Amino acid sequence: MGMPPGNFDIETATLDTRYKALQWQLHPDLSAHKPASEKAYSAEQSMVVNMAYSVLRTPLSRANYMLTLQGIKAGDNAEGTIMDPELLMEVMDAREEVEATEDVQALRHILNGNRASQQVLLAELSRAFAQRQLTEVVTAVTKLTYLVRLEEEVVGKLPSLDGLSTVTPTPAAAATAEQARRHR
Repeated sequence: MGMPPGNFDIETATLDTRYKALQWQLHPDLSAHKPASEKAYSAEQSMVVNMAYSVLRTPLSRANYMLTLQGIKAGDNAEGTIMDPELLMEVMDAREEVEATEDVQALRHILNGNRASQQVLLAELSRAFAQRQLTEVVTAVTKLTYLVRLEEEVVGKLPSLDGLSTVTPTPAAAATAEQARRHR
């Protein structure tokens, strides 16, 4: 099964600009004098634009969406357990390390390494999408999902240890956390 034509890589600045333009066009004040049906349509389209933007703005949610279009579940959409024993051990070891340490520097080191790993995976994911290598895409999405979750754990633990308000999750981690909150 091949991937459909489409580009995984997007320019976030272009996405942001287009999103803002569409939101401005659909703003409720512009349809205030219009019939109720047009107001409802505008509100509905605004919700569609918001959902599309939230999916497209982060690589992990965008990759999951593109796979879903193919009828494939991966990452957060997948059911079951990790099939790759090496990845399973890596994930378990990293989580144990995060849970066991109260050392801010060690957590920052884990966070920096995690973010570097995410960048490597994003390059692999981009290449796999471009070459329409579905198996590699699914593998990369699964790995990225676990790295994003690990980042969320580290970022969540750091402020409680040193009062940091400057540690921010990557967009992928922030979007995953936001989606998890919506599904609760």
